[in-house]
Amino acid sequence: MSDLGGLGGKTGAPVIYTVGMGTVIRPFLPWLLVLALMFAGVNRFPRAWWIWVPLLGLLSLFGAIRSLFVFIPIATLDMFYQAFSALVFAVAATWLLMPHLGGRSKVARFFRTFGLVAIGTMSVGFGSGGLNDDPGSLIFPAVLAFVAALAFSMALVCRKNTSSFARFLLWFPAWMILLWLIATVPFLLPTILMGNALILGILVLVLSIAVCTFVVFLPFLLLSLADPFYRARFRRLLGHLPESEDQPPPLPMDVPPPLPVATNT
Repeated sequence: MSDLGGLGGKTGAPVIYTVGMGTVIRPFLPWLLVLALMFAGVNRFPRAWWIWVPLLGLLSLFGAIRSLFVFIPIATLDMFYQAFSALVFAVAATWLLMPHLGGRSKVARFFRTFGLVAIGTMSVGFGSGGLNDDPGSLIFPAVLAFVAALAFSMALVCRKNTSSFARFLLWFPAWMILLWLIATVPFLLPTILMGNALILGILVLVLSIAVCTFVVFLPFLLLSLADPFYRARFRRLLGHLPESEDQPPPLPMDVPPPLPVATNT
């Protein structure tokens, strides 16, 4: 206890804080969600457990970066850390649920993927208690969830060759940068109108956030390239269906009419 110099007593009334069971469990909810998906019918294969490699790798990377950037205000640093961590869990859930997202219809694939990534990011972020209820701190996580989901979904459906992984890797970062620039126009417009010299720095910050958002998806995309199990899932999400699903069902063979039966007259 330090001397307050006549400003008050060194000790005060005790503060009682009750920790409920929900407060203790909430940080573990994203982990329990991914673990539950591992035991779903489509993921009961040993290769499905490779999803933990990019998941744990990204969270470890974000934790190390968080400890290095001590010059950034702790509230801002926590907001970025929690928002990007929520996106990591949402992308992992998307990879585990890919068999339910593919199909022939581009529109259906778009809305399924967009909804899962966007709602998953927001649900994990707020459901785990990582993001507080301050309206000002909700803007970035909401924009991150929307831009990441929309860029990923647009890259899936805007290609002529639906099964081309290389084309997707070109479209995805392009959409990511474009959508981040569009999302920040309302915040950049006053700076542009005033001719503020900080606009270049703001653009660099926006591009850095776009790169960080793409980096969240990159290890999962590399997993889809390296592992046949996830490669088949991602090709289906791109619109490449197996021959058994891509081919229309065979037409029933015509049954010849019965032969006339000769009768004695």
